[in-house]
Amino acid sequence: MAMGDMMRVNVHVVPLVIQGMLLHHDWRTAQDGKRAQDNPIIRWTRIGLVPISLGLLFRDHLTVKHDPAFTAVNKVNLGCMFAGQFFKTFVLAFIRPSSSKEAPSRPPRQNPLQALLFTFIAGLALLFTGSSNPSKQFKLVAGSNTIRSDVAFLISTIRRLAMLNALGAIGLYVWIGVTEGALVGRYPIMEQYKPQLIAFVWGLIVWCSIDLIGCMKRILLLGVKWANAFLCRWIPLNQLALSKELSLTDLEETCPFHFKKIPLTASSLTDFWSRHWHDLLKDVFVEAGSIPLTSLVLWASGSRKPHPKLLRLCGVMGAFTVSAIIHEVGMWTVGSFDWQLRTSIFFISQGVGVCLENLFKSLTGRRVGGPLGRLWTYFWLVLFGSPMITSWIQNMAMDQPKLSAQLHQLGFLKILLTPFILLQILSSLPFLSDRNA
Repeated sequence: MAMGDMMRVNVHVVPLVIQGMLLHHDWRTAQDGKRAQDNPIIRWTRIGLVPISLGLLFRDHLTVKHDPAFTAVNKVNLGCMFAGQFFKTFVLAFIRPSSSKEAPSRPPRQNPLQALLFTFIAGLALLFTGSSNPSKQFKLVAGSNTIRSDVAFLISTIRRLAMLNALGAIGLYVWIGVTEGALVGRYPIMEQYKPQLIAFVWGLIVWCSIDLIGCMKRILLLGVKWANAFLCRWIPLNQLALSKELSLTDLEETCPFHFKKIPLTASSLTDFWSRHWHDLLKDVFVEAGSIPLTSLVLWASGSRKPHPKLLRLCGVMGAFTVSAIIHEVGMWTVGSFDWQLRTSIFFISQGVGVCLENLFKSLTGRRVGGPLGRLWTYFWLVLFGSPMITSWIQNMAMDQPKLSAQLHQLGFLKILLTPFILLQILSSLPFLSDRNA
C-alpha cells in the first residue's frame, strides 16, 4: 500500500489532530498554572470541529471500502481504525482530562516554533494512541539502564518471537489441513467440530499476529536506544533532554509485550479479557463505552444511587459494545454488511459472559477459575467465535488453495525460522482473493 494512498484516505485526520492539539494546549496551559483548565473558547472550537471530522471520516471510509487498490487485510485494519476514530471525535470534543500529579515534562520556556511542534506531536499522540487524556500519554520510563538489562530485554523478545512464529505456523498448517480435508480424512471426528476448530486456530493466529507487532516495536525501541548511545560517543546528544531521557529508559517498563500473559492459560473470561488479552484499545473502550453508559445510568437513576456492582456491569457492557461496533465496521469495510451481526454478537456475548461470572461470584462467593474455569472460557469463546470467524473468512474471500501452495513452497522450517514471516504471509492473503485480482 503506497504512502499516497494512505494520505488520500486520511484527510479526516487534519481536524482530528486540531482537536487533539487544542485539548492538549488547554490541558498544558492549566498544568503550567497560566489559567484554569477547560477554556470555553477552546472547548467550543473542539465541539465545532465534530461535524467536519465526521464528514471527512465518512468520505474516507467510503473511499477505502470501494477502492480496489486496498487489500482486504488493509481494509479491515483501516475500517477498525476509522471506527475507533469515530468515537475519538466525540471524546476529543467533550473530554475534560484530569490533572497530572507529575511536573510538566517539557521545559517551561520554548520558542513558538518548538511549542507548536510539541503540541502537534501531542495532538497526533492523542489521536493514534489509546487514551484521549493528555495526562495518560506514552512516556519513557526511567529505571534499570545496564547492558545486562538491555540484553535480557532482547533475549526475552527473541524467545517470545520464536514461540509466536512456531504457534502461528502450526495454526496456519492446521487451518489449511482442516479446510482441505487432509486432517479430517485422518481424524474424522474433526469434521463434526470443523467450525469450532477453525475458530480456535484463527484466535491463535490473531494473537500471534498482534503479539508479533509488539515484538517488532520492542526491537525497534532497543535499536533506537543503542543507536542513541552509540551516537552520544561522537555527538553531544546527551545535552538534549530527549536523548538523555532515552539513555535512562527502562525498556521492559516502557515497552512491555502486548500480551503480558499467554491467552491459552486464562481460567475465566474475566481473566482472559482483563489480563491475558492485549489492552491497546482499552482506553478507547472505557472512554467511549464504559464512562458514557455508567454516566447515563447515574443520570437516569436520579436521586436513587445505583448499586456499585450494577455500575460496574454497565461499564463492562459499554466497553464490549464499543469493541463490537469497531470490529463490525472493520469487517463491513471489506465486504457486505453482515445483517446477522455475528461479529457484534461475539463481543457483546463476552461482556455477558463476564457479567455471568460476576453473578456466580455474588451467589457462591468464589471466582470462576481452575480447570473447569478454563473449559468454560474456551467453550464460551469458541461457541460465539465460530460464526464470527466464518463470516470473516467469507467476507475476506481468501483463496485457500493458493495460500496452501504458498505455504508448501515456503516450507514449515523456513516459516519457523524466519522472524515476522507470519505477518508477511497474512498481509499477502488478500492478494490471493479473486475479488482483488
